[in-house]
Amino acid sequence: MPVPSAIPAGGGSIRSGLSQQFPDPRVAAGGAVDYGQDFDFLIGLDPRLRLLGGLANLEQALVHRLTTPRGGLFYDANYGTDIRVYLNEAVTPQVQARVRADVQAECTKDERVLTCTAATSFDSASDRLLVQLAVQTAAGPFRFVLAVTSVTVELLRPADQVG
Repeated sequence: MPVPSAIPAGGGSIRSGLSQQFPDPRVAAGGAVDYGQDFDFLIGLDPRLRLLGGLANLEQALVHRLTTPRGGLFYDANYGTDIRVYLNEAVTPQVQARVRADVQAECTKDERVLTCTAATSFDSASDRLLVQLAVQTAAGPFRFVLAVTSVTVELLRPADQVG
């Protein structure tokens, strides 16, 4: 089997060059992407132990990444960025830029995410930060919005609203 070149012919990223020679194992023959399954515990463990799959599962995983303090998992010291801590200081444009950078970096650590772009806006009257995420996966893009206070993170737009 030939080894992929460092830069694919015709330009592009190394990732795209590798994906042409080594297809993503999560993409089924029909083009469907398997995002895995997990228990539905975005707001707490569902007593019926329902499973989430598809984009809802990926969205839940990203929200958990963004609400877990760095080092909060004993087995992965590099997991997590608790975005609620940013509301313990004045939310200046510089802080919002740091939030965007940290959110994008944390979300792209998930192997199912190809790219992530974050936008922020702060409502000083309610001390609430809105974080809008545009996530690109092998199956295409999806968007969702988080409303962040110093105590809570609320999902405002479900993952199944693609666009």
